[in-house]
Amino acid sequence: MHIPFFRSTFVRFFGVTSGIFGAIQDEDFLTILWRPEKQVTDHQTVHVTDHVTGQVTGQVTGQVTDQVSVHQSAHQSVHQSVHQSAHQNNNIDKLISVVRGDTKSLAEISQIINIRHRGYLMDKYITPAIEAGYVTMLYPENPKRKGQAYYLTPKGLELLAKINTNNNNN
Repeated sequence: MHIPFFRSTFVRFFGVTSGIFGAIQDEDFLTILWRPEKQVTDHQTVHVTDHVTGQVTGQVTGQVTDQVSVHQSAHQSVHQSVHQSAHQNNNIDKLISVVRGDTKSLAEISQIINIRHRGYLMDKYITPAIEAGYVTMLYPENPKRKGQAYYLTPKGLELLAKINTNNNNN
């Protein structure tokens, strides 16, 4: 059975035209809930309106403040990401220009770029270039092998051609 059927029956037999209806049904019983709507005075309306307005204003202010904060954080994060990406791209471009079509050891790359700290060179130049697919290791199965060297992948050679074209146009 549906609530609209009982609502219309309730209205027809008892003459009730408004109120809050509900129904709970299990296997054997159907319970109809009805509560008359409460009559509200003007004083109660003003009190409730002021109370709700205060609550809503506080909630909206909090939500907007949170949204602005999230927006500013996202903007700052994107800005840092773009800046970091541009810096990383400069490092990759520099590495590709150094390696060129040859195979170069870490010591050779370090000397040409003039970076003495091996960890910095790996973190800021070699690893990002490998992860981006521009450079690969001569012995990828043994990264710390003596005699390890790096060379450009086909993607790296493409980027080298673009770098050379840009340098020739400038």
